[in-house]
Amino acid sequence: MKTSFAERLREIRKSRGWSQEELANFLKVSKATISQYETSRKTPEIQRFIYMANELNVSLDYLAGRSSAPHLPIRPADQFSRLNQYFIGKQQPSPFSPKLWGELSEKDTYAALSYLRWRLHMHRKEENNHGARRTD
Repeated sequence: MKTSFAERLREIRKSRGWSQEELANFLKVSKATISQYETSRKTPEIQRFIYMANELNVSLDYLAGRSSAPHLPIRPADQFSRLNQYFIGKQQPSPFSPKLWGELSEKDTYAALSYLRWRLHMHRKEENNHGARRTD
């Protein structure tokens, strides 16, 4: 039997031990939206769907229920390494050492990646704000 997007999203959420609210916060949507996705009352627009697959680190086919293998394009350890290198390159302190990374549970791994992505977003936002001030 083919797995639907709704079933797959619920499966991913539960495999990570997340509540609907935690997944909603992670994906920057409301808890009601997650509930609607998981009950097939709503489906995301394509850009949101792509964003969700990227953030959840799964392929589009897996999220859509068209594949049984997640085909993770970049392993979490590689994502961590890339994000960590970004902060090192920007001479920003990284909150996670590579040694600590290997000791994290799957749930903590995704939480750490989410945190690093947030830091990256905030850092880029700050860089943009500084750039905008210089042009005034």
